[in-house]
This record gives sequence, structure tokens and C-alpha cells, in this order.
Amino acid sequence: IWGVKKFFCLFFVLFSISSLNFVVCYEKNPVNSKVKDLGYQNFFQYTSTESWLIFFYAPWCEHCKNFFSKWDKIVAETTSSINFGKVNCQIETELCTFLQIKGFPLLNFVEGEISRQYNGRPDKLEIQQFIEA
Repeated sequence: IWGVKKFFCLFFVLFSISSLNFVVCYEKNPVNSKVKDLGYQNFFQYTSTESWLIFFYAPWCEHCKNFFSKWDKIVAETTSSINFGKVNCQIETELCTFLQIKGFPLLNFVEGEISRQYNGRPDKLEIQQFIEA
């Protein structure tokens, strides 16, 4: 049984380190200067008057990690005047619960009272069409 305990302990440590590494790497990326961190304290203030494409994620989510690699390129190459935001639902649990975010990754277009969820692939052209619709 000690071998099982060692395995789970090692798995937890490696999982924790990989999640932390993901957050640190994402935070240091210069493309992210166009992406605003949103939370309960500023979400409604920003989204009430302007258009936003918001990425809801959790650092432990493998699909989110995959999407982030494409997200930076999408943000860098999008020419529309939309704002970009991200919400870490592991930290902003109150906001994500209020907005009924139930799965990750989730990409939403928000403008005032209007909110549309993107259900496609992390493809720049598809997301651009979604923004302009």
C-alpha cells in the first residue's frame, strides 16, 4: 500500500507543479498585454460598456492549456476593436458561479446585457467570424 501512497503523492506534486508552471508561463507571455485579467471586482464595470471576448479557464484543465497556445495567436492577430479578457475560475469562483460557468475552456463574447458562447474550435478565422456576427 505504501507504493500506492507514493504514486499519488508524486502525482499530486507533479500535477501541482505543472499547473503552476502553466500559470507562470502564461502570465509572462508578452502577447498577454492585450488580455486583461478580469474578476468579480472589475468584470461588470468593463463589460457593461464595451465588447469583450472572455476566456474562462482553470489552470489544471488540459483543454484550457491547449487552447491557451492558440489564444495568444488569436489575440495577436485579431484586428477588430474588441477587448480581450481572461478569468481564472479557480481563483474567481464567486464570479464563475454567478455567471454559471460549468465547464472549461469557455469563450464568451460579452457586450452589456448580451452574452454569446463560442462553441467552435480554437481557430482564428472561426473566432473572428464569431466576433463579427
